[in-house]
Amino acid sequence: MAHINGFTIDPPLVNTSCAWASEESQLQELYDCPYTGAVTTRTACGIDVADAFDQKEGVHGVRSATSINTYGYSPHSLKEYLSYVDKILSAAPNGRVKPFIVSLTATSPEILDVMISKVQTLRETHPNVGIELNTSCPNVGHPPSAYAYANCTTPAEYNASELGGLIAVFQRARAADPTLAIGLKLSPFVYAQQITAFVRGLASLGAANPVAFLTCTNTLGNSFLPASVLSGYQGAGMDGKDMFGGLAGEAIHSLSLGNVAGFRKALDASCPEVAKVEIIGAGGVTTADAARRMYDAGASVVGCATLLGKAGIGAFKLLTPGSS
Repeated sequence: MAHINGFTIDPPLVNTSCAWASEESQLQELYDCPYTGAVTTRTACGIDVADAFDQKEGVHGVRSATSINTYGYSPHSLKEYLSYVDKILSAAPNGRVKPFIVSLTATSPEILDVMISKVQTLRETHPNVGIELNTSCPNVGHPPSAYAYANCTTPAEYNASELGGLIAVFQRARAADPTLAIGLKLSPFVYAQQITAFVRGLASLGAANPVAFLTCTNTLGNSFLPASVLSGYQGAGMDGKDMFGGLAGEAIHSLSLGNVAGFRKALDASCPEVAKVEIIGAGGVTTADAARRMYDAGASVVGCATLLGKAGIGAFKLLTPGSS
């Protein structure tokens, strides 16, 4: 069991934002699964209409539970996802309180402000809904804002960065409603100074830090798998082709573990407002042992995507203690 700003996630196991959490039917299946403690939607980019991104589904390496994808954000808008969540929660049995984490992204503070207001309208009826800002998709032609934030050195630089401007919007939202759970989905960082610099930026906000959780990590961009090792659905016209994109699954497990451990250490050494930030550990969680390693590294909650794509909803039973 884990607690994130008033949310109870029990069991402490979730899906991460991914292609297999795109449709209403997929979200319903994730919600109904007894082995998930919360459900995360695929990342919405666009309020009423989804921004156009090239959509290709994930593919899997045949030799391991590794995946590579070239897709960007969801083909569905935030409006559609909020409608799905409302429908699922409204039909849930009385007393059921499994949270939803709505994944969204924006580069404009003005757009993010509107997105938050839409989520808050839903929360008037269903308060067990939080927000995860995706700062880290490597496939959308825009550098992940998480990396730029980790390159800042002064409070002025943090505040002036793209992510700093978005965090300022979250600060206002959290000041107006302290019950709103806000998280950031982060890129995989490759050296320790990036992690300490990122945490230093949150610490510079002091008591005004609005972030309740970090999801570590997203996929590793600019990765390559040749067609000879790929199997599974590869997207229209992609069969037999080499793939560049975001690497996930077993191939990034050690890197993701290092990020979880590094962030937990840096958060714990920071100010009290930042030390209480929780971590959702993701990246190569393809076995129960891998999930245990994430918890041991400092994750309060563990998330998976590649195994969900490979094994379906039964993935979460495979990740529970005692599974092989």
